Amino acid sequence: MTILPPYQANFRSMIFCDESSQNEKFYVVGGLYFRLDSRTDYKSEVAALEKRFTDLKAEYGLFGRVKWEKIPPATQHNKLEGYKSLIRDLATIKDMKFKCMVVDTTKYQLDSKTVCFGDPLVGYLKLYCVFLTDGIMVKWPGYFYDITIDNYSFRDGQGSDLLWRTVEGRYLKKTLRTRLFRHCDLVTAEEENSNLLQLTDLLVGAVAFCWNGGRLRTSARSSTRKQLVEVIERSYGGVRLDKNEPNGKFRIWPMSIPATDN
Repeated sequence: MTILPPYQANFRSMIFCDESSQNEKFYVVGGLYFRLDSRTDYKSEVAALEKRFTDLKAEYGLFGRVKWEKIPPATQHNKLEGYKSLIRDLATIKDMKFKCMVVDTTKYQLDSKTVCFGDPLVGYLKLYCVFLTDGIMVKWPGYFYDITIDNYSFRDGQGSDLLWRTVEGRYLKKTLRTRLFRHCDLVTAEEENSNLLQLTDLLVGAVAFCWNGGRLRTSARSSTRKQLVEVIERSYGGVRLDKNEPNGKFRIWPMSIPATDN
């Protein structure tokens, strides 16, 4: 396959994505994203952000991966405060935004026989494609998009290039831009190697927790999760994680796709 040259945009959009709760009523796909002037060394900028969060994690004894499923119990007060501090610090970064797409799986099933041919992988890729293109890229057109998603298990013979082709094709269809260039790069990465993916996991997990009734739970584990939800909501100016939030630095989009847009 011929690799097209990248589109020479004035800005590069860096997007870090993860997903949560495939097996619950509400499935969530989300991403942290920010733009950089194309003249800047984007790899150095990302490395600086990664170091910023590595250093902050070290202050609280968080030397491994931070993850929604691994939120420390109240007895590990310092580490729990570390999770909260990471969220507060992330929210202060001026140009860093978060957006997620909430999917009601009773209406849009990953293994839908009519839309996804009964194949959950097809459904998974379709949802990621819709989120990236309709949710972010089409809203801020004309950039070059550098996309990193948390690694997932592909079937033999398939890889991230399949998702890249789908995203590139849908973006071109939506924007009618030239097919002489590629407009995005897409790679998968291991979450343990990227603090930005780990922070995306926290935010996506928090939204999924709220949409799937987490605020009503009374266990000790849910208690610390609700604490982190409250920190996120305060840090992002009073956003509510259990409702549609179309504006601001923290956006929640309940997905609705017309029946003809498959």
